[in-house]
Amino acid sequence: MIGQTISHYKILEKIGEGGMSVVYKAQDTTLGRFVALKFPSEQVLTNEAKKTRFIREAKAAAALDHPNICILHEIGQAQGKTFISMAYIDGRSLYEKIKSGPLYPDEAVDIAIQAAQGLYEAHEKGIVHRDIKTGNIMVTAKGAVKIMDFGIAKLESSTTETRLTSHGAIMGTVDYMSPEQARGEPVDYRTDIWSLGVVMYEMLAGRLPFKGGTAQAVIHAILYEEPEKLRNLRREIPPPLEQAVLMSMQKEPPNRHENLGVLISRLRAIRRDYLTSSTPYKKSPSIAVLPFTDMSPEKDQEYFGDGMAEELINALTHVGDLHVIARTSAFAYKGKSVTVAEIGRDLNVETILEGSVRKAGNRLRITAQLVDTTSGHHLWSQRYDRQMDDVFAIQDDITSAIVDELKPKLLGQEKAKLAKRQTVELPAYQLYLKGRFFWNKRGAQNLEKAIEYFDKAVEDDLNYAAAYAGLASSYMLIPIYSSVPAAEYGRKAKDNVLKALEIDDSLAEAHASMGFIMVWYERDWDGADTHFKRAYEFNPGYAFAHHWYSESFYFRGRFEEAVREMEKAFELDPVSAVIHRDLATVYFFAGQLDRAIEFCTKALEIDPAMFLAHYHIGLVYLARSMYEEALGEFQKENQLQPNTLGVSNALIVFTYMQMGKKELAGKFLDQSVALSKRTYAVPSFLASLYFAIGDKDKGFEFLKRAYDQQDCWLVTIKLGPVYQTVRSDPRYIKMLKKINLEK
Repeated sequence: MIGQTISHYKILEKIGEGGMSVVYKAQDTTLGRFVALKFPSEQVLTNEAKKTRFIREAKAAAALDHPNICILHEIGQAQGKTFISMAYIDGRSLYEKIKSGPLYPDEAVDIAIQAAQGLYEAHEKGIVHRDIKTGNIMVTAKGAVKIMDFGIAKLESSTTETRLTSHGAIMGTVDYMSPEQARGEPVDYRTDIWSLGVVMYEMLAGRLPFKGGTAQAVIHAILYEEPEKLRNLRREIPPPLEQAVLMSMQKEPPNRHENLGVLISRLRAIRRDYLTSSTPYKKSPSIAVLPFTDMSPEKDQEYFGDGMAEELINALTHVGDLHVIARTSAFAYKGKSVTVAEIGRDLNVETILEGSVRKAGNRLRITAQLVDTTSGHHLWSQRYDRQMDDVFAIQDDITSAIVDELKPKLLGQEKAKLAKRQTVELPAYQLYLKGRFFWNKRGAQNLEKAIEYFDKAVEDDLNYAAAYAGLASSYMLIPIYSSVPAAEYGRKAKDNVLKALEIDDSLAEAHASMGFIMVWYERDWDGADTHFKRAYEFNPGYAFAHHWYSESFYFRGRFEEAVREMEKAFELDPVSAVIHRDLATVYFFAGQLDRAIEFCTKALEIDPAMFLAHYHIGLVYLARSMYEEALGEFQKENQLQPNTLGVSNALIVFTYMQMGKKELAGKFLDQSVALSKRTYAVPSFLASLYFAIGDKDKGFEFLKRAYDQQDCWLVTIKLGPVYQTVRSDPRYIKMLKKINLEK
């Protein structure tokens, strides 16, 4: 056909051929532009059903007008031939591009975003591609992405290259098929999400995720096997990018991204936070400081070994271009038999600092070694023999040695911070470390124990800012972990944080705690914003500042900002159960239900007794009208606090009501009210209990009591299904205004 003119198109060269079509480059003699002409095979043209579908779907695809979709100009017939005229793309397929090796993460993300944008446009118009693969994605010399073969791709096999293709009822390219597509089941837009996930994996890994020598072997792998983790293949891939890719390839369609709009948002955030330049993604030097092992004969220095590591973490966070893992995640490996390679992979760090403490009398021996997580080689090691009163000098020595080894870019101010010695007396410091030891365990009893030690530290040194900050953070958390009157604890927290800031206004922990107090106890949003930002300024690696700042956003319904801050906390503290749970919380309220389930499930794997994890899984089931499953999760949450009126009681009543089981709802409400009379009950929990059963007057009576008693949980009343029942009630709107949640 080369040299012939079909209609007003002069055929120039063949550019592609498959089992069911052939494609030529041609020139439109009327408009002078180059086009791609696709001629269906006789197999299509002689089958009336296939021909009808070919034309119908081509017409639907022609309605798509998006910069990332190859435009269809015309469906025509001339000289006895049926053809489709499409825009000619001067570039090469993504398949050809990957032949030379995997792409840099920033380039792969840019291509994925553009492809997802084109597909999302199609999905919005009811069109599912069903044959997304690297061979159907073109990339121009300027990096623009064009998706090919819309609407007819599902009728075609792969090109003549060595790609496996199945024919008949199962249409598409086997390597990229979703499980439901491979089983020959009806498919929807989620099959394209799977296929795009395979494309992203291939761009990053340089190979396909599912292998097999035959089509049947590949299908078996798709249905029953999991792909190798990307970061096992390329350590420089940011963990959130790996998570986004693997979520696209979840076996069950409901477990994938809810739509491509969600995936696009995630990829843009990854590009912004991890891939900010046009150069390949390079991790900044990174480190996790593990708790120092107590090697003392008496085994009484665990708190000191933990404190040593925590002080080093705090010091290292001030070093520019050094990514430091937060305490909770670094300490998660305490006492566990895991390799440095496993820790490095889990935490996405290049180096680990580990060490030991041995105390004999007043003599202290500290050993420390810096280990490369990839090779296992020791990069640096040192032993320090000192008197106990030299502990601060030891910390400074170790920190400086690590910084020199990692060779980060240091500014003069950062060097000054590293050289700064603490002036607190050693006995007060030891008491402070014991307080931090119990504070990090959480729970009401541990927090009370922490207060005991922080109090003693303050008695020893009235100008110990960190100990006052410890007292503040303990007092403010106790009402979250137990049913106690919040007002008294809130006042004590505020008094101590003000004292800490009076002594040292550069203490990040104090600013973060002040932000927390202003959110939970005072609903002073502007003030909280100021203090959280000050906390970042003084300690950019303090995960709790991002964690608590995220809460301030989702209480106000600003879920996009809440997700951003909680994901930053997760980056700093990637194996923290509480951050997994609260990341699930913000995903839930942001409408990302599958991710909410994923992160709550992970939180429970880390800590099976994680407070509110079952509660938030139950909320997801409730949102999906899966009432039996929701009830089971709320009951599990309730069993974790069997003798207390908890946050889950109202949801159990509410779920019974949704199921039409009013008698069971009333019975459980009576049991909950009886329980509330035996011990202190949080007023806002009682309010939600009555709202759940439909008793609005009683509910607002307790809501007023919550306000009068300065109940910290009052800040949550814009969230959750129970308060939906009173959303339009003037009394509810008035309360929102009183607590600064509405203007």
